[in-house]
Amino acid sequence: MSYNDFERGVPPEISNCSNLEYLFIIKYNLIGNIPSSLGMLKKVRRINPSDNLLSGSIPDELGNCSSLETFTSGQNQLQGKIPPALGKLKKIQWLELFVNKLSSEILISVWQIQSLTLIIVYNNTLTGEQPVEVTELKHLERLMMFDNRFHGEIPMGLGVNRSLVAVDLIVNSFTGEIRLNLSHGQTLRDPSPQLRKLQESYDNGPFSKQWVIPRGLGNLQNLVRLYLLDNHLEGPLPSQLSGCGRMLEFDVGSNSLNGSVPGGVKAEDSHVLAATCNLEDKYIIGRRAHGVVYKASLAPGEEHAVKNIFLRFDF
Repeated sequence: MSYNDFERGVPPEISNCSNLEYLFIIKYNLIGNIPSSLGMLKKVRRINPSDNLLSGSIPDELGNCSSLETFTSGQNQLQGKIPPALGKLKKIQWLELFVNKLSSEILISVWQIQSLTLIIVYNNTLTGEQPVEVTELKHLERLMMFDNRFHGEIPMGLGVNRSLVAVDLIVNSFTGEIRLNLSHGQTLRDPSPQLRKLQESYDNGPFSKQWVIPRGLGNLQNLVRLYLLDNHLEGPLPSQLSGCGRMLEFDVGSNSLNGSVPGGVKAEDSHVLAATCNLEDKYIIGRRAHGVVYKASLAPGEEHAVKNIFLRFDF
């Protein structure tokens, strides 16, 4: 089909392409709705109309795309709820609906899709609690739900997952404490290898009560970034954090913490300063909302992007 066929919207006639496996229509300035006729594409494996101006709701009929493995429709203007009919998709692995106007709760039928490896729904107005079913997604690698209106407590068993790599829940209304088993807390005698793979981030906030940082976070030996800023945390920084030898970014500012900084955490600061010649401008690779980003070679052949405020305490 030509570019002109997509000039104003996704043509419903595309459902006539019965053998279609991949549908990528990214950055076409598309308007209108996602046509329900896409549900007739029984062989389609990937649908991606991201970065357009699509509006309206996600059609229930997409639940009939029995071969669908990836549905990505980020950076549009989609509204309404994530249809529970998607729960019929037994092969879907990636569900990416970030930067839209989606609202309402994510219903249980979606949380029960056992094949999911990515749930990326940040920057919407989704609500509701995280059900216990999210802890049963054994293949889940990334759960990116920040900047929504989720609430309630984080399920106790979320961290007991052999595949989990990144969890980002900031800018919501979660309450309660940082779950100990998400950080190999005292509920586990011996840290299991699968949770040591949690290396990208553990973000949370804001909390409505005051809690301490659990000592078990120090068992995350591959933890690179830890953001707990702007919560109601109190008490000292646990000395066990010195076990996070790969920590590059550590921000616990705007809390009520006290005491001293664990030695191992502070030592990483000197490594970065040495690798960037005391943060010389020639190592700058970008600027972000929370500070300047530098390129640092901390080991032969191992480069990292680090911020100049990766150690921020505000005691």
